[in-house]
Amino acid sequence: MQKVQVYDGSINEIRAAPGTAGGGLAITSTRQYISLIPGANWCSLTARNFASSAEVVEFAYNPFLTFVFTQDGLDTPSWDEALDLELQDGDTIDAKTLTFNTLANGDFLLIGSRGVRFGGFNVDLDTSVNNNASVMAVHYYRAGDWVALTVADGTDSGGASMAVDGDVTWTMPVEALAWEPVSLNEIYSKSYKGLAFTEPMYWVRVSFSVALDSIKFDQIRSINRNGTGGEIVSGQAVAGMMIEPMKPGGVGNISALTDTGTANLIVNVGVVNGTFPLD
Repeated sequence: MQKVQVYDGSINEIRAAPGTAGGGLAITSTRQYISLIPGANWCSLTARNFASSAEVVEFAYNPFLTFVFTQDGLDTPSWDEALDLELQDGDTIDAKTLTFNTLANGDFLLIGSRGVRFGGFNVDLDTSVNNNASVMAVHYYRAGDWVALTVADGTDSGGASMAVDGDVTWTMPVEALAWEPVSLNEIYSKSYKGLAFTEPMYWVRVSFSVALDSIKFDQIRSINRNGTGGEIVSGQAVAGMMIEPMKPGGVGNISALTDTGTANLIVNVGVVNGTFPLD
């Protein structure tokens, strides 16, 4: 699971997390996602400006994801480590375009989490979206086979998946050892190099019932397996070190929402014993 440690020493450099400067991100009862700056290993959250009967801000640390997209059933390796960061860094500079055909034609997106199961992912689309009537399917790997999950597709609009921004969530498997970490090389009997293929992870496979229009993704960020996490009240601060943030096995984003009404959440990130990478 993601680890957060208390740290009372010096912080060499500190910044507001993407999208949270100027008094904090406006939080409502709809879950929002806050990316971390690569290189940050310390984080603080402060809730303020509660209104309309809001009493708490709920927050969760969500795992960093690994992405492998294939159009040939993974007959050839396809993993770009930089893509993992681009889809989770909170900016829209490096939007990624993917064109999905059907699973039968070998097109699908593999999403993995190292060390901890996850309960879904949030999709932030750029200017290119899908308009073709379609149904998303999500499967997890269990005991030598891909097994369908019960999915709520928040990107569906008018029967077209990946048409709008939204959360894709699923009912977590409950049977013992239902979802175990496994490497893609083991699943597909390959010997590809690279962490995405060699490292055991909790994998899901995302596919569609028909060919989609080309889709441009700004962000795909994970959702905690429990959906919720801790709570903070107005004026309360939570701070600590994060282990391996923005890397496989570490924290990939922070999600937050109010119980009702609105609030602001100040999110600062810092670097202990170092500095942020050059911009």
